[in-house]
Amino acid sequence: QHQEPDRGKSQDVDHEISVIGPTGKLMTRRDLPAPGTKRWVVRRKAEVVAGVRGGLISLKEACQRYNLSKDEFESWSQMFEIMAFPDFGPQA
Repeated sequence: QHQEPDRGKSQDVDHEISVIGPTGKLMTRRDLPAPGTKRWVVRRKAEVVAGVRGGLISLKEACQRYNLSKDEFESWSQMFEIMAFPDFGPQA
């Protein structure tokens, strides 16, 4: 689930996109791991996956921002589907 910002407004305003993060709390772009993160604990991986799935960040931008390959991101995404984290199941 996510909320779309008002059309025609910058995503930097108060109406930015938010999604349900891996802990069940609302998450925005500000909650994503810092660019260049090197230590990838499960929670950070889950935040990136939730961000991409929820539209906070594109897959291309996430791969560039975190120096990931598409395959590495996909392995994270599959891991969360297998582990059955809330809101990480296969999408319709």
